Amino acid sequence: MSIRFPIRSLIAGCLAMALPAAAADHISIAATLPLTGTESRSGLQYREGYDLAFALANAKGGLRVGGKQYLVDLRAVDDASDPAKAGSLLEAYVVRDHVNLLLSSYSTRLVESQSTVAEKHHVPLVIGGASSKSLFRRGYHYAFGLQASVEQLAFAEMRFVEEQQKAGKLPAKVRIALLWEDTAHGRDYRDSVLEYVRKTPARQAAYEIALNEGFALDQKSYRKLLDNVKAGNVDVFLADAHQADFIVMQREYRSLGLCHAIASYGARGSEKKAAQEIGPHGVAGLVSGAWWTPLVASSAEGQTFLNAFRVRYNRDPEAYEAVGYEAARALFAAIEKAGSVEPGAVRAALASLEMPSILPGGKLSFPEANGYQAQGTFVLLQNQPDGSVASVYPRAVATREGTVRSCPAGEAAGQH
Repeated sequence: MSIRFPIRSLIAGCLAMALPAAAADHISIAATLPLTGTESRSGLQYREGYDLAFALANAKGGLRVGGKQYLVDLRAVDDASDPAKAGSLLEAYVVRDHVNLLLSSYSTRLVESQSTVAEKHHVPLVIGGASSKSLFRRGYHYAFGLQASVEQLAFAEMRFVEEQQKAGKLPAKVRIALLWEDTAHGRDYRDSVLEYVRKTPARQAAYEIALNEGFALDQKSYRKLLDNVKAGNVDVFLADAHQADFIVMQREYRSLGLCHAIASYGARGSEKKAAQEIGPHGVAGLVSGAWWTPLVASSAEGQTFLNAFRVRYNRDPEAYEAVGYEAARALFAAIEKAGSVEPGAVRAALASLEMPSILPGGKLSFPEANGYQAQGTFVLLQNQPDGSVASVYPRAVATREGTVRSCPAGEAAGQH
């Protein structure tokens, strides 16, 4: 059972003690966010995480830097889910407005150009909204990634598949359909699944990639792709997709009567908005990877975030809000550690940062050996028939045993 701290009274007390805005100096931090366009579902949630982090910091009087208190201001603009705008708008903050502390947009394709801006101008950028391993393997020194890599997502899902197979719930030879968005994120996912199944002779004997196909984002229909899945007679359906594409694809998956023992859309599937748009029965059984979930919010930092979010928004947060919140909190910690807002000093503080975290594992750092990308883990979630969500992997944080679906005869289930 979750422990709930009296966060409502805590926030009220902190607000009463906060320095008046007019009496305090301010630190400006810039970001762009996909508040409209194809990434807006995730972007709006991500923005809520930023807003909460800034509100809580200011409720405590802001950040203490060089012996003074500074309130923090978020200067954010809509990038309309456009990669070119995401880069140019962030660069305008740096060049025109002289804002030298940055938070990222959401989605690898939007963040890629932003990391180049940060490197070009030597200003630190904390990225909570991208997990592609390739993004952090370009030798950059000013981009710091919060999310666990896509590689870890793929490995976690394949370990779950392997666990179910060893339990006798899957055939000795598992046929897999592997679909991936044609982006850096999707290609990382594809490569990581292939690396996993090819790594040992035992795995090569246990798994067959029956379908390996990429797809462009933002399509109105994925019928042709799903027809190929249906013809593939597979046991496991693994796809890497953005939230909007997942919703379109899953609707068509259902309309075609597809069913697989394990089905996953990577990090998508457990969102409440998806259940609302598709219907709870339309997403039942799906397995998804999460950078964070309320089910693992047992630390003091996790409980503070969870309860403060409930007070502010009157609902539970999802991973999108959590990584936005934690990205801002990491930048705040680095500013205070540096005792300065000078970009080089904050960059050095981020490079050596070690802080308690709400993320799985409970600690956050940005190892240079990992391209300044955090080495986190994924929690696998599975949607339950009653509309709830359970954590099913790894076992140390599982709230329920994972299941495989029993597909009725006659459905495109890949049953042999």
